[in-house]
Amino acid sequence: MIDQRLTKNLYRVDEACASFRKAIRGARYNDVLAWAEELFVSGCLGEANVVLFEMWIFLVGCEDIGWLKRWYSCDQSLVAIQKATVSLIYSINERKHVDLITSLIKGSTPIPEQTTKSVAPHFVKILKNLEKSSSYSYKPAVQACINLAHSKGVKVRPYKDVDLGKFEVTPVETLKVSHLNIYGFSERGRMKISEDTLWEVRGDIVDTLLQKGTPYWQEALKGYDPEDPDCMEAFAVKHFPNDIPDEWSLAKQERTHGKGSLFESEDGARLVKFCRGFFAGTELDINIIPHKKITGSTLFDCFC
Repeated sequence: MIDQRLTKNLYRVDEACASFRKAIRGARYNDVLAWAEELFVSGCLGEANVVLFEMWIFLVGCEDIGWLKRWYSCDQSLVAIQKATVSLIYSINERKHVDLITSLIKGSTPIPEQTTKSVAPHFVKILKNLEKSSSYSYKPAVQACINLAHSKGVKVRPYKDVDLGKFEVTPVETLKVSHLNIYGFSERGRMKISEDTLWEVRGDIVDTLLQKGTPYWQEALKGYDPEDPDCMEAFAVKHFPNDIPDEWSLAKQERTHGKGSLFESEDGARLVKFCRGFFAGTELDINIIPHKKITGSTLFDCFC
């Protein structure tokens, strides 16, 4: 299900997750840390963790089961999640195999590397049984992967702590959602380039947040009285001290909202087009990717 709730800085959750996923794939460390923070402070830790798990299982997998164990057992603080994300990028950069996707599509497992020989086929079964009912349904699958690795004696790679101090986190208020980065995995990523979502920040923002706010906004709006002018003014001063969104410049509004991703000739976002860009540099055979429309909001929805 596409998540159109708005984060602390008014990004749609589906677009924040898509941008987070794309930044991880592109090893854009400064942006990755910023997107992780935006999702975290907005109360969307579960959604961020789904992105991390899918990136691990499709781009790393049993090559680094140690990462999965460290991430799953960490204290889930912002710093811990940011460190896990950077560490994940390191693991992704070390590997080009995407055998699991081939297995899921073809229904059989190619000859894996020596270290994954007895494990890789079982990942397919785990993912085929992955529950998709909520953003937290990844947890049983994570535990199943860890248990599987233990039973097969997979070696845990040594862990090197990540020094976040060497990265300069991109200021969240300067992040801009690219309509190319959200292709297929957001509502706007399935809209025509002639369509846009700017209307959402040009209306009554309080009414929008009451309907579509993340936990951050739900907490901020507790006790809000739309009939009380003083209450309305206090809210605006606290959360939008410069201008309310419908008075922002077009450039500022287009940081979080804007045009769709599809050309006018496209009848929908296609999985093969997404994979051609997202998995560039890997050994994935694009010719095996089905020419189907993307209908889910995660990679699990597409391949499992």
